[in-house]
Amino acid sequence: MAGQLGFGGTIVTAGPESIIIGDVKKVSIPGVSCDVIDITTLASANKVADKMAGKNETSEIEVTAIYSNATNKIPSITDVGGPAVSWVISVDDFDTTQSKFTFVGYISSLSIGELGQDDKVEMTYTIAISGKPTFTLGS
Repeated sequence: MAGQLGFGGTIVTAGPESIIIGDVKKVSIPGVSCDVIDITTLASANKVADKMAGKNETSEIEVTAIYSNATNKIPSITDVGGPAVSWVISVDDFDTTQSKFTFVGYISSLSIGELGQDDKVEMTYTIAISGKPTFTLGS
């Protein structure tokens, strides 16, 4: 069985803001977990903890990109802490349509790597997700 390559994947905002993160090297696709709430009482059967699921939590997305002024709009320091906007991560995994991970989020941090005389400049963005993300499988 062959694996899925990341080539062809993109991350962009879906709204008029058009934040396009170009020259992307990698994107961490977030997972989802839920809080575990202990509801054990003195009357719990067999002296075993009783638990229930709490709220879901989606991890942040980390994007590493090569700094380039060739993109339409490079996220900058002024975008950190800005308003939450719609984002779409597309995975080039099917012939007809791409799989898409859609969510609302804001850039919560931005860092620039080292400036070296013989190396590329990389930037790392962290995007905090607000609300429930969706995943649509391509075809």
